[in-house]
Amino acid sequence: MSSSSASTSKKSSAAAASSEQSAGAHQGVVMRLPPPKPVPAAKKQEDADASAASPSSFAFDPLKLSNIRDTLMRLEESIIFALIERAQFKLNARIYDAKALPMPIAQGGSASASSSGSGSVLSYYLLESEKLGAQLRRFTSPSEHPFSDPAALPKPLLPELVYPVTVKPNHINHNDRVMDFYLATVLPSICEPGDDENYGSSAMADVACLQLLSKRVHYGKFVAESKFLAERVKFSAAIRARDTQKLMGYITKPVVEEQVLERVRNKAAAYGRPPSHPHADLPSASPSPQMRPMALAHEIAAMALGHGVLPLTSPSPSVSPESAASDASLSPSPSPSPSPPAVSPDSHAPPPDHQFKVPPAVIGQLYEIIMQLNKDVQIAYLMQRLEDEE
Repeated sequence: MSSSSASTSKKSSAAAASSEQSAGAHQGVVMRLPPPKPVPAAKKQEDADASAASPSSFAFDPLKLSNIRDTLMRLEESIIFALIERAQFKLNARIYDAKALPMPIAQGGSASASSSGSGSVLSYYLLESEKLGAQLRRFTSPSEHPFSDPAALPKPLLPELVYPVTVKPNHINHNDRVMDFYLATVLPSICEPGDDENYGSSAMADVACLQLLSKRVHYGKFVAESKFLAERVKFSAAIRARDTQKLMGYITKPVVEEQVLERVRNKAAAYGRPPSHPHADLPSASPSPQMRPMALAHEIAAMALGHGVLPLTSPSPSVSPESAASDASLSPSPSPSPSPPAVSPDSHAPPPDHQFKVPPAVIGQLYEIIMQLNKDVQIAYLMQRLEDEE
């Protein structure tokens, strides 16, 4: 037989074999793999112990500065999108007034619940949302803080997670201030005045905004712990001296903060630009005219306090800088929950800028106050950092 014939014969045999295998597969013939080798019991126990000691879901270091930076950058985007989402509805002030639209709320169930056991639409929606989140162990995470009274929240239904050691145990919760800031400053700045009756959608968007703002503000605990560990001696000396001004100087990086604000304004311009304005000008760092009153309040407060702990209402002329900068604002325990200020239906929002869904300068100035609140949490955390180590 010639080599050409032999080659042809081999190809035919291979094709026939391939055809048979394919036909067999279609007829349900399955190739059987050899059974896996048994794992010794000692090896199984060793793997289980290693898994328990280092859960795979927490493989990264939460206190590494680059990881903190990545988390904060992702929160920037989430907050911007949430603000844009809320801004599509009018102010709808009735959902923040327990008398206008009373909703049943258990006593002590929310910071804004009234003594009569009723609260606003926002209070009701926020409490019910946090009840569900609590059942899914949301508030067992050291980065999550409820607005509602923890006593009103149910126990988690999911098994407890073992989180890595990050921040020291504490009871710092500044959500009352976050709520005040949101109602008194954020909403009038991004929403058109009036009522469009989108009450449920507005409350839903409010809760999303509040929870993101809370996380961004309270992430100051992680920032403070990371900075403390990097320069323990310097920070410890200031903490023992109860020198909050020195601590504020340590945690404040003006160049970095301006980079953050510029990035936030640029993101707001990119995400909030309608398709009809694809080439809109990038935002300016200077305050927009409609935000100037808030910017002035911010500047006055910053000058009065000196260390950046920002009150959420403009200090009156009769309030001295010393009384404004009282130690109460730095207490690790939150003050009693006041009723949030009512949002007036006549609150003046900036005229709509059709170039952007929300003016980037407005979001930039709001974010500057968010960063101030974050630093307030850092100071409160640092002031109690050495309590168990003395």
